[in-house]
Order: sequence, then C-alpha cells, then structure tokens
Amino acid sequence: MSDFGNGGGPVATGTVTSGGGGTPRENVLGYDVVKAAPSYSGAAGLVSGFALAAVVLVLTVAASSDLDHRQQIYLGFATSLFALGFIGCLFCAFSFASLSGVLISLVAILGGFEALAQALLHELAVVFVAVTGLTAAIAPLFVWFPHWDIVQRFGESVHEGTLRSPDEAEALVLRIWLVGAIAAGAGVALHYSALLGEPKQWEYLVLTFTGLTYVGGVVALALFVSTRSGRARATKMETWILAGFQSATVLIILALMP
Repeated sequence: MSDFGNGGGPVATGTVTSGGGGTPRENVLGYDVVKAAPSYSGAAGLVSGFALAAVVLVLTVAASSDLDHRQQIYLGFATSLFALGFIGCLFCAFSFASLSGVLISLVAILGGFEALAQALLHELAVVFVAVTGLTAAIAPLFVWFPHWDIVQRFGESVHEGTLRSPDEAEALVLRIWLVGAIAAGAGVALHYSALLGEPKQWEYLVLTFTGLTYVGGVVALALFVSTRSGRARATKMETWILAGFQSATVLIILALMP
C-alpha cells in the first residue's frame, strides 16, 4: 500500500514480491515515485505558466525600450529559451512530468534569465550562469533516481538487460549523475571560452530546436511505453542512451547561452 508520511512526501510501505518467483520480500519504506507523479505534473504545469509570463515580459521590454543590436540578440536568446521552457514543461505536465524533459526545460528557463541579464543587467549574468550550471549538474540525480526506487520497491524484472538489484541501480544512477555533472561543467567552460565568439542569431535557433526535439522525443517515448503491455522498465542500454542525449542537450544549452 502507499501513503503519505509525516514529512509530506509520498512513501511506499508494505510487502512486495521479487520480479520472477513471487517470493515475498521484507517490508520496505521508500519514496513512491508513482504516487508523486501527479504532483510533479502540477509543478511542471506551474513552471510552464511562469515561463509564458517571462516570454510576455521580454516582448514588453523589447517593444518599450530602445535597444542596440547586442541587446536585441540577447533578448532573442531569452525569448527562445523561455519559449522552450514553456513548451517543454507543458508537454511534460501532460505526460505526468517526464523528468528528463523537465530538466531540459528548467535549464532553458534559467538560461533565459541569464540572457535577459546579459541584455539589461550585465553584472548579474554570472550569477545566473552559476545557478544554471549548478542546476544542470545536480538535477540528473533526481531524473534517474526512479530506477533505484522501482528496483527496491518491486524487485528485479524478468526481462533481460534491466537492473537486478538496488545496488546495481545505485551504481548506474551515480555514474549517470557524474556524466551529467561533467557535461554541465564542459558547457559552462565553453560558455566562457572564446571558441564560439559573439552570440549569433542562428545559435538560439539551434538551441531552441535541439531542446524541443529532445523534450518532444522523451515525452512521446514515455507515452508510447506507458500504453504497451509487458516490459515497462528501461534497460541499462536504453538508460545510457537517454542520459547521453540529455547530457549533450544540456551541454549545448549552457555553451550557447550569451
């Protein structure tokens, strides 16, 4: 059975069986990701509305201010990133918050604030770069944590290629987290390097469509898998592929921020 603990977070209690033989396992107490999914979905929808308000803010500033070419480019980045965050979070809200898509959308929204700061408050831009980079480095842990939660609650799967134990799931999650943190650090390093030169219009178009492609693909995959009978767990190989694309997308966003 599932219930909510005193701390407000959903927890799972009760006796569960192992994946293959139905042997009862000891009672477990842990965070119930499935129980929490509707709450994540509501939070994603709330962030989506916030991103839409930010788009309106940028358009209002652009229409009411005398901007030079550099500021116009920066506001273009901000508008694109906020739009990516809005669409991404909206999609994820409909699919009970596909966490990987939410991560990309959240990084995009924070990147939009960095672009806005570059245009209007240049001295504060470094703060938003730091916040965006730290968020991108830490968030993969929360995105892939459900792998561990599912294994420790329901036991191993009967299908090949899936995780077999909580220890194996923990090791996988930590390795993916390390890859995500390295990608975030590399993105920030490229952001401050001179390799990319001055921000260009094509860059925020690439940034936006790359993010939307990833978010849309993750949400479509989540919906497709949820409608199929049989295996509903990602294999280790599928997890690494998704994590690789996620890390690459984060790196591109961080590197191309103005």
